[in-house]
Amino acid sequence: MNKYGGQLKKKVFGPILILLFILAGCAQVRVYSSNPASQSISNAYYDAEYEPQLAEGRHYFNAFRLVITNKTDKALVLDWSKTYYLLNGRRNGQFGWDEMSFEQLQGIKDQPLVTIRPENTLSTVVFPLKLIAWEQYRRGGSGRQQDSKPEESFYPGVLPEGESGISLYVKQANKVIQERLTCNITLEILKK
Repeated sequence: MNKYGGQLKKKVFGPILILLFILAGCAQVRVYSSNPASQSISNAYYDAEYEPQLAEGRHYFNAFRLVITNKTDKALVLDWSKTYYLLNGRRNGQFGWDEMSFEQLQGIKDQPLVTIRPENTLSTVVFPLKLIAWEQYRRGGSGRQQDSKPEESFYPGVLPEGESGISLYVKQANKVIQERLTCNITLEILKK
């Protein structure tokens, strides 16, 4: 090799190596936060708290913890068909719940009514149905179509930046008690 070929390699590969080291040092982490960290309300019928939940082992929110405590001596009914996920102040579909199966998701025509007995508390994890993430897998694990039937599974998807909330629809006898709880989800990109 002539002396010009060696100099060309040094001129080209030197800056490339330096750039790779710089880029490796500039790795980014996406960190989500909520303001407030949780939202709560209290009225004559119930106390409610709504809190974004981080996805397990991740830095983003994908669900909410909802706690409702009945303060009365009569049962309350939470009507999921009239309870909505709010995104930036607008209805954005309904909620699914923790440990919801694919069969339950397929069969949803009317959302269930949940009774909260007098002076009892409902505590559950919910997620917006419009944001679920889908994955396909095959029964039996063989991957051969003739041996297995495709089936889908899902998991809660990433909550977007912006105002995320819930519009609760709770009844006691003929009285409807509606409340809205919201929090602002933000994203910050940090360098490692």
